[in-house]
Amino acid sequence: MDFMHPMDLDCKRLPFPTLTGEKLQDIELKPHSLVFPTPLLKMPHELHLGSAPDYVQKDGDRTRVTLPIYCRAEVLPLAADTECFLIATQNCRGWGQGGDGLTVSSGVNRTDFTFRSGVFQGFPRVTRQGSPMLRSLEWNELSMVLSETLASYWINGMLVASCKLEPGEVPAAELYLGLTSYSTAYRVRGFDVSRDPAVLQRVCTLQEMRQLGVFKEKVVTCTAQWDESKSEVCISCANLAGEHLAKFQALQAYMPLQSFRRLLMQELKLTRHHDVRLVLQDGTLLTEGQDEKPLCTVLALELSGA
Repeated sequence: MDFMHPMDLDCKRLPFPTLTGEKLQDIELKPHSLVFPTPLLKMPHELHLGSAPDYVQKDGDRTRVTLPIYCRAEVLPLAADTECFLIATQNCRGWGQGGDGLTVSSGVNRTDFTFRSGVFQGFPRVTRQGSPMLRSLEWNELSMVLSETLASYWINGMLVASCKLEPGEVPAAELYLGLTSYSTAYRVRGFDVSRDPAVLQRVCTLQEMRQLGVFKEKVVTCTAQWDESKSEVCISCANLAGEHLAKFQALQAYMPLQSFRRLLMQELKLTRHHDVRLVLQDGTLLTEGQDEKPLCTVLALELSGA
């Protein structure tokens, strides 16, 4: 049976590889083994970039990634007691071999393990959000988002747990991502990684994502006209070159700035991969800290001369 996302809200927010007829190759993990599949690089954000991401580097027969990162794989449990684990490691050693990897756990018949550091040896501070289990003999999705200080993971799109990581619980900022097994075998396919902001926001601030260059920046200059008799605002939008982009008529003066941002993104057909920066004619940048304020307030300088 092919893997399909269940229709729940958490799952809809998780990125998923865009495949066009390719048949996924699967790998079988024997007990007490590790595998580091090559990422497909078919996630929506990475396809949107148009070039190979610099946070994913081939290193021999493995792939090294730079945090923060989201990773996902499909796993096929082969028995009623199968356990499957994602692993983020620097030394690529398994259990009982001095492994340094942070793991997340999923199982067909148990939910008592979540995050472990040092390949099952350490216990990070965990907040549990759910207790989903894998479906035996079916493809399931196991996914994790990870920074140097925070992590969350999901089973079939359902959030399992999050944790705040102490120094040493993540071995390095550059890691190898893959899967490991304990006492049971299972199959793996569809491994991929991403810096999609929709999921990266669980472990990064907006400013951190901007510094990482996660977004394509779109600067829009706004010129406002104020109809005091109707308490309405007309806003004309242009790019930095002065070229017209859009015009909005009869906006309510008390519309929150955030609502206007959304209208603008819809009109310009922008996505979550874009960071829209609104600038007034005098060069004033309208920040996210002003998003809850009404247009009549944030545009006050612009409107005072109307």
